Amino acid sequence: MPLINEKTLLQNTVERILQIDKDPQHIFISIGTAHRDESLKQLESYNVDKMITEPERRNTASAIAYIIKYLEDKEKVESDSVILVCPSDHHIAPVSKYASCIQEGLQYAQE
Repeated sequence: MPLINEKTLLQNTVERILQIDKDPQHIFISIGTAHRDESLKQLESYNVDKMITEPERRNTASAIAYIIKYLEDKEKVESDSVILVCPSDHHIAPVSKYASCIQEGLQYAQE
C-alpha cells in the first residue's frame, strides 16, 4: 500500500538501493511467507526476484542472521563480505544524500 508517494515502502527501499548498486541481482529480500507473493508482484518491474522466506517471523536480528547464513551457504558469499541491511519500513529523503553516505560507509567497511 503506497504511503509516501505512489509507491510502496518496499518499492521505495529498492529504488534507494539501486542508487547505490545498479544490479538488482545483488538485492536479496528477507520476507515472511504471508507477504512473499505480494512483494514479488510489487518488485516485478525492478527485476528483483531473490526472496528469502523466513521460516518464522522473529525479530530483525534473527532475520539478519538467517539471511547471512543463507548468503554464505547458498550464494557462496564470503564471511568477510560487506552487506547492507535496509529495512523497508522507513522513509528516507533525500535519496541522493542517503546514497552518498552509504557509499562512503561501504568504502570504509571494505578497507
